Amino acid sequence: MKKKELLNDIYNVGIFGKAVAYVYTIEFQKRGLPHVHLLIILRHPFKLLTTDDVDSCISAQWTDPETQPLLFRTV
Repeated sequence: MKKKELLNDIYNVGIFGKAVAYVYTIEFQKRGLPHVHLLIILRHPFKLLTTDDVDSCISAQWTDPETQPLLFRTV
């Protein structure tokens, strides 16, 4: 059900821009838990072509040990 909604949001709604095509495979872990590997092909204006394009969509940062000590120790 979640996969179907995700594919609808990607392909029909266009949450990442206009998708030209997609392909996916479903795999199962040792205990039978399924997960999806998904490749989305976008139209040219929406493609991430450079590292700067990717950096504009993705960010990561360390938690501050002063303001969030539990989260800092967990990570």
